[in-house]
Amino acid sequence: MKEVFTLVLCNQLTIDGGTGFALNTSNKASISYQVNFDALFNGKQKLYKKCQVRTAIISSFVAATALPNAIGSVSAVGLASGNDLGTNGLFLMNYIPSNANASGSSTGYYFNTNVLANLNGTQMSQVPRGVQTFSINFTNISGALQATGNVPDYRLNLQFELYDDIEQ
Repeated sequence: MKEVFTLVLCNQLTIDGGTGFALNTSNKASISYQVNFDALFNGKQKLYKKCQVRTAIISSFVAATALPNAIGSVSAVGLASGNDLGTNGLFLMNYIPSNANASGSSTGYYFNTNVLANLNGTQMSQVPRGVQTFSINFTNISGALQATGNVPDYRLNLQFELYDDIEQ
């Protein structure tokens, strides 16, 4: 059996008059979030041995012309994984900007990447529990943090799939 839980993060402190999970917004390329996984999973995480995560992102528009400078990957630093890549953390997805255009000419770009339909997500070494603080990092193709001006405001959908029942 498996269960799927969804968490939507944004890189703004307030959303539509409410509060988001973002702890800071000083660097759009590396924002810290605090999440209560016990509440997110309704306490059901204790029923499963394994967790994988899939992602999707949609962003606002960024007025820029250097699309190759905005290619890279998204990772979560601070969530447990057997696939940690040092300071880059748990790999979530690659991103490639899409052209935003008006009247047929490029006016900038936005991110719109969806890997929720992938059969397998990124394996985590343990099921998240309790309140955890972690960062979502946007890195460029050389592995350094993306320039904050190249990261638009975004909504990041994290889909956690819990599976492999614990024998009762």
